[in-house]
Amino acid sequence: MAVLSCKMCGAPLPLTPGVTVTTCDFCGREQTIPSMDNEKKLTLFARAERLRTACEFDKAAGVFESIVAEYPQEAEAYWGLVLCKYGIEYVDDPATGEKIPTCHRSSFDSVFDDPDYEQVYDNADVVSRKVYRTEAKRIEDIRRSVVAVSNNEVPYDIFICYKETAENGDRTLDSVLAQDIYDALTAKGYRVFFARITLEDKLGQEYEPYIFAALNSAKIMLAVGTDFEYYNAVWVKNEWSRYLKLMARDKTKHLIPCFKGLDAYDMPKEFAKLQAQDLGKVGAMQDLLRGIEKILPRQKETTIVVQTPPSNASAMVMRGQFALEDNDFAKANEFFEKALDQNPQDGGAYLGKVLSALHLNNAQQIDEYFIKLHDDKNFERAIRFSDPAVSKTLSEIRERAHRKYLAKCLTVGLKKIMCQKKDAEVRTQREAEQEERDRQTRYINAREILENSNDERALQNAANEFHSLGEFRDSRIMAAQCEEKASQSKKRGTYTAAYAKLCQANEQNRSWQERIRLAAEAAAGFESIPGYGNADTLLQNSKGLAQLLRRELQEAQARAATEAAWISQQNQWRGRGLCQYCGGSFKGLFTKKCTNCGSPKDY
Repeated sequence: MAVLSCKMCGAPLPLTPGVTVTTCDFCGREQTIPSMDNEKKLTLFARAERLRTACEFDKAAGVFESIVAEYPQEAEAYWGLVLCKYGIEYVDDPATGEKIPTCHRSSFDSVFDDPDYEQVYDNADVVSRKVYRTEAKRIEDIRRSVVAVSNNEVPYDIFICYKETAENGDRTLDSVLAQDIYDALTAKGYRVFFARITLEDKLGQEYEPYIFAALNSAKIMLAVGTDFEYYNAVWVKNEWSRYLKLMARDKTKHLIPCFKGLDAYDMPKEFAKLQAQDLGKVGAMQDLLRGIEKILPRQKETTIVVQTPPSNASAMVMRGQFALEDNDFAKANEFFEKALDQNPQDGGAYLGKVLSALHLNNAQQIDEYFIKLHDDKNFERAIRFSDPAVSKTLSEIRERAHRKYLAKCLTVGLKKIMCQKKDAEVRTQREAEQEERDRQTRYINAREILENSNDERALQNAANEFHSLGEFRDSRIMAAQCEEKASQSKKRGTYTAAYAKLCQANEQNRSWQERIRLAAEAAAGFESIPGYGNADTLLQNSKGLAQLLRRELQEAQARAATEAAWISQQNQWRGRGLCQYCGGSFKGLFTKKCTNCGSPKDY
């Protein structure tokens, strides 16, 4: 039977027939499982979960779709589609060590309004329905927080999608090319999302809100790649596949594949209908910029902002502070941004942006939370550009927050080290047990094919499976038996096909050429399986029949040639007024007869 893994930690789940909710022995999380009424269905679920936990959400969704098509009443399959749609991955909470969901594919649509979730609720039993709803609430809270953060982001014009790091840890060529494009576009005045620079001040934070905001606002995505594998890397594909879905709903969005040193036909098949840009060609950057300018023309900047009196900036800061008091943090951030447009050295505006992002009403509230401020550039600028007294107060607030943050990190770190040590020991044992179960399952499946199948390809695949098991049980012997049975199956198929052609060659209603071809093909088939049944005898019969048919064909062709020559001769005699049977001349007044053979003139 297939082994189902925990959605949160990946450990094997205890399964009981007739039960739809179980608890993982490893992480202790209660979760739903599919009904165990079909081995094929469980195998598909196991495969889909492996893909989802590897963050291959599109591939996993494809497997869940196939389950839904065959088992439309299976609530767990619809739940799998929900997890894939919102890109749910379960990670360790650094504070508690508990497995918590994180969202890699956020959406403006609520989980509870999703049609797949409605199918989950309609098809689930009373026990599992409660578990589904509890988990859906957790995901919905995460989705709302992502949308809330993304709403504060300024819209982007262009999103650059690329792979940053190679397998050896070095920076990729894709990253270098992407930064060249980023520099050229920003010089043109475009607002560009480039993860290496855009997210550099957000280290340690969740990136999804900013990626989500950029994907939804950007009118152009540039997918940069120099290698087929880089284009299909999990997180790179996650970005461009999401953008393609946005393009399907918004026709103003455009995706431009930008490649170098790569055959255009080796790019993802989803790019087949898109106009790509070869960065290896001379003048490629100029062509790319010109193409973007046609899609997204830039408006000329005016000097109105520069000429705005500084007092207006102070007014904007004050309006932003009022918005903070009203808990309208998105509006407050807009006011602080406008203030900085007018006076980029306004410390109060930078502090306001920090409070807006943290959803706080004033700086004193920072002491009530665990907040990391040392890497916050806006807070640094708030200290730098504020009055000395305010700057000193902010510095003290930052130091207190930093001490509190370090104390928490130390506590969590010690707890995490102890948990990791215990987890490693348990995981090693579980991995060994899982490997043994996997080998057992593969052995049983391959042996079932050996015992019940006569298909040559299936038997050869089973032989390869036995070989891959090495010295497990009698795998070597089973592999040899599979190969022997596959060989016999192949000979049997060849014999049957050759015998059928021999029978067809004996049918009188076929042409000479077709019968000769069939006899020759039958002989070739019997010749390839010497010693099998009466193949040797039928080989001689096939060769003899082919020779006989060739002789008869030659004789028929000779008779036809003779007959054609005689007809030609008769036509010539008749044309000259001679007897058509012997070429003699005719005599007689009323009845003319041949003077040679006496035949009457009958033409």
